[in-house]
Amino acid sequence: ALILQAFFEDHVRHGDVVYTTAKLVDKSNALLNAQLKWGDRGVVMAVGIDEVRTVAEKNALRSAVEQVAGTLVVGKVSVNEREEMHKRLATTATALVEEYRVVKETKAEAEFRVEVLAKVNKRKLYDNYRSFFKSLDNPAFYLDSTDDGLVRAFRPFFVEKGFTIVDSPENCQYLIRLDGRFTDRPTPGNPASTGTMLDLSIEVLSCDGHGTQLLSMAEKQSKDSEVLTAEQRRMEVSRRIFAKLEKRLHKAVQDMVVRMLDDADSQPAGELGTGTAF
Repeated sequence: ALILQAFFEDHVRHGDVVYTTAKLVDKSNALLNAQLKWGDRGVVMAVGIDEVRTVAEKNALRSAVEQVAGTLVVGKVSVNEREEMHKRLATTATALVEEYRVVKETKAEAEFRVEVLAKVNKRKLYDNYRSFFKSLDNPAFYLDSTDDGLVRAFRPFFVEKGFTIVDSPENCQYLIRLDGRFTDRPTPGNPASTGTMLDLSIEVLSCDGHGTQLLSMAEKQSKDSEVLTAEQRRMEVSRRIFAKLEKRLHKAVQDMVVRMLDDADSQPAGELGTGTAF
């Protein structure tokens, strides 16, 4: 209640007009309690602007989904080339909002500005990928790496996003290559400590004989320790590099899915395109 009160007092102090009801306050309090419980991961404040009030509200909901996803909604990658995709994902974004309340709306000249407090269902966000892959006949992906620690660190991410991961490269349409190069070296200035450096590159390639690259990124991470074994350091550095890459990888995956869907839309029935390298 104190958080919500501070929010309204701030806007009133700045001369804003805030529309509220007892029901709104009760519902907003429930959302804010959820926000405190979830640590800001599912409940966010978001703003939408448009000449049409209802569109401004939808834009606010899309913005809420963007915040929780940690990246732009994939339908906004290229509006000109993906108008149909943009419309489809605008609808999907609204469906991903489990509950929301309009906490403020203003109109300046010809534009409406709508601010919402929204609760986004992250599991539905990930299920959204599954529905996209289903529309592509659930293509199979194979995680290719010489290091089991890297596979353990990254496999849950791809499974959670709806990727169908197979155990053999012979059965895949796409290859997810995790190329990790580990280097052990003494810690500078501390002879009792040893460090492990990981140079990692991630690629997604088509398995159609052409090896078209759909995704590519690279990152470095290190771990120094006086007590961990070399294997333990490798496991820890693999975990840390995934944490560092997760947000970028999420966006890259969204972009890739859009390209795959666009490619599929441009192909004759029964054919699946390989996308465009980026």
